[in-house]
Amino acid sequence: MDTVTPRNAEIPGAMSVKSSIDVLTRVSWPMRSKMMTLLLGRPGQGKSAACKQFSEEQAVRSERRWVDLRHATAQDGDHVYLRVNCSSMAREDFYMPWMNQDAQSFQMYIIETLKYLAALSDIEGVLVFDEAPKNADLNAIYAEVGYERTLGWDWSLDPNILVLMTGNRVEDNAGALEMTADVTDRSMVINVEGTSNEFVEHMGSRLSTLF
Repeated sequence: MDTVTPRNAEIPGAMSVKSSIDVLTRVSWPMRSKMMTLLLGRPGQGKSAACKQFSEEQAVRSERRWVDLRHATAQDGDHVYLRVNCSSMAREDFYMPWMNQDAQSFQMYIIETLKYLAALSDIEGVLVFDEAPKNADLNAIYAEVGYERTLGWDWSLDPNILVLMTGNRVEDNAGALEMTADVTDRSMVINVEGTSNEFVEHMGSRLSTLF
């Protein structure tokens, strides 16, 4: 059952990772066919992990099987999750073959995966464009898939798929670029400021023992 957004729901200008997951649940998910959500913050805040956690929790609420499309094949009725790291991609990568190291062959990974999703029935899920602000060339793709909910001439995104984007802000000095208005004006932008405990939990064993 979908979560109903309260009429008096307040969305603060900056929030913790935990609070961002709550907003994804209360606001982004009910509005999944109408808008994208962009999570911005410094590196290491746990934004990508928050998107995955939200997806897993939503699958439980919907009583559906959770499937990460990078590692498994979905079926009708599943909750699907797909994360696309956009930091080093070009616009043509959404249409050009990618090398499958395991199969030693080239595959139209992204477009074929999206077409594959369109062929399924009664699905829901989350599509994450990770590190979105690091690639200005892809703004048109984000707007086409996330707002127009199409890609090319013959594919459309299921209305039950939520499009999320994550990345750093320009002022974070992490290589992020300003995103175009056709993306930001059609997205709910969440500024994520993780707490110290959230940072330590997210980084885990990668942190020095001094922490």
